[in-house]
Amino acid sequence: MDRLLRVFNGFKIPTYLMFDGDKNSTKKDKSVPVDKPRRAEVGLGDLVRALGQLKPETKSHTGDILRCLGFQTAEVYSLQQPYRSAQGAWNRTRFRKKMPQKPTPTISPKPTLPPTPEPPLELPEEVLLSELETLPDSSSITSTTQIDPDIEEAPPLLSQSDRSLSPSRLSLFPKQRARAITSVAIAQCTRGQDIDIPRLIKSSVQHKALTSIPKLPQTTIRNGCHLLLDFSDALTPWWEDMHDLARQFQKLNEYLCKIFEFEDDPMSATYWSDTKGDVPWKPEKHKPVVIATDLGVVHRPSLGLRPDSSTWIQLAQYCHRAEAPLIAIVPIHPTRWPKGLDRWLHIIHWSPATSAAAVKRLLNHGIGS
Repeated sequence: MDRLLRVFNGFKIPTYLMFDGDKNSTKKDKSVPVDKPRRAEVGLGDLVRALGQLKPETKSHTGDILRCLGFQTAEVYSLQQPYRSAQGAWNRTRFRKKMPQKPTPTISPKPTLPPTPEPPLELPEEVLLSELETLPDSSSITSTTQIDPDIEEAPPLLSQSDRSLSPSRLSLFPKQRARAITSVAIAQCTRGQDIDIPRLIKSSVQHKALTSIPKLPQTTIRNGCHLLLDFSDALTPWWEDMHDLARQFQKLNEYLCKIFEFEDDPMSATYWSDTKGDVPWKPEKHKPVVIATDLGVVHRPSLGLRPDSSTWIQLAQYCHRAEAPLIAIVPIHPTRWPKGLDRWLHIIHWSPATSAAAVKRLLNHGIGS
């Protein structure tokens, strides 16, 4: 400590801050002018003088004082430091740097010649005799023609028109989307079970009397539908699709979806009952009417007179008076539909490209929009 004092005696120590016997107390120098700014600082010489006045008794006492003042001694490094959870992050020598790896050179295959083709098989020089018999032509076979009994009793070959050999038939409404499309087509907006809270609050604020609790509307298919299928000669290529469409609607609810059939004139649609026979079709209130037809677009001389736009307008007015929505499912492309008929009824394109979202948008727009 005396050595440190001798070393720092040559430094100029401020005299306006001096240590007295009390801890952390200072004595101001009255010789310092008033106008001179005073800085609250402690010089290095003041620290040395304070260490000289402390007079530590042991070396460990001296080390404690130096550590409190910020000095590091050899004993500091010898002491065991407490464990810190992040001390490994500061130890840069703990983790070794990975040696940079040289990129592996890409070796392109050398060009090679194509394999030598196999030599063709040599045909035998001799011609082998066949034991096959030439059958007579079918036009030359008569009742007196003799045919080998083995050939006559052989099982017949399957024709190309056999249903087991024909590929599976694709439906106009794919199976994955058929239920969604048919559900959206006959969905009706009815009074639901959830209470209409905004309307109830509005009526309470306006002091209006309510005869019943307001309920929120909901979409349901519990009303079912009437499915009218056009089995006229013009729609012969789509008869199988008619049966598929009937099965798709029956999967929703077999008892609520009644199926009717007609030819050309939809007003004469009927369904067969075991007890009543042919029962004529009649629309019911709030029950959608789905009709599968070509809207009279297909014309051929052999088909005779086909229904025109007036027939479908008359049907739409008849359903409108009965408060039954009318929806037509048409397999013909929309470019061939009768002009202006969409003002009277909803028309859905019967095609694999049709989706439930497109049908929902069409029905939400309303007729004539």
